[in-house]
Amino acid sequence: MKNRWFLSVLVSIMLMLAGCGSENKSLPQDSGQNKPESGEITSESANGVVEENDDLTLPSSTPVPEESGTDYLKEGGEGVDVDLTLLSSTMVFSEVYNMMVSPEDYMGKIIRMEGQYVPYHDDKTGKDYFACIIQDATACCSQGIEFDLTKDYSYPKDYPKEGDDICVTGRFNTYKEGDSIYSVLENATYSPA
Repeated sequence: MKNRWFLSVLVSIMLMLAGCGSENKSLPQDSGQNKPESGEITSESANGVVEENDDLTLPSSTPVPEESGTDYLKEGGEGVDVDLTLLSSTMVFSEVYNMMVSPEDYMGKIIRMEGQYVPYHDDKTGKDYFACIIQDATACCSQGIEFDLTKDYSYPKDYPKEGDDICVTGRFNTYKEGDSIYSVLENATYSPA
């Protein structure tokens, strides 16, 4: 009895779903004759048909953004290509992750970021490393980018204290050390965040 009831409910649900999907939702084929003129705004209705709105036009002086969601590019100061200080902590964490997995997309770009200053001294090589570390939104994970300050800074006198919040700006590059490739902001400057 339960199996029959379950089967009838299942069949009913399938029929309802099939009924919802029977409407023809294909987009009309455009032969190029109905393209809007430059500056004319169009909108897509719920059924996928593009409707022209002749009364809505953009004035020629209104800039149209090329890509939405990339406001942090070319903002935040002269010469800055990617300003991570304009993003939420989740987006900063994601963008830094992108820098690590696709460094070729960021090569030579000027990056600005805020985070915590963390120095590291390698006893084997005697080399000092400096990084700007960011936390994700839940503060459970961290990522960072190494930076190399300009010759105007003298270590340790002109460097922040470990754990200080800083804002670093520098040119993104990579270098190979051993078998690994590392990212670095070269010719960087910093200020307290």
